[in-house]
Amino acid sequence: MESNKEEEHSGHKGLALQFSQYAETMTAVWLGWLIAGDVIKSLFLSLAKCFMCQIASA
Repeated sequence: MESNKEEEHSGHKGLALQFSQYAETMTAVWLGWLIAGDVIKSLFLSLAKCFMCQIASA
């Protein structure tokens, strides 16, 4: 009987570990997405400004 309880406990431990790894991964992805989003937005804005200037000067 004792071995079953220990196995169950380690199973819960493994699940918690998996969940924390998943949470860390999601946080990293989210932060990366935010940072990349800011970079892409600023690039897009500078490109748009450049484009507008070219149209205005043409």
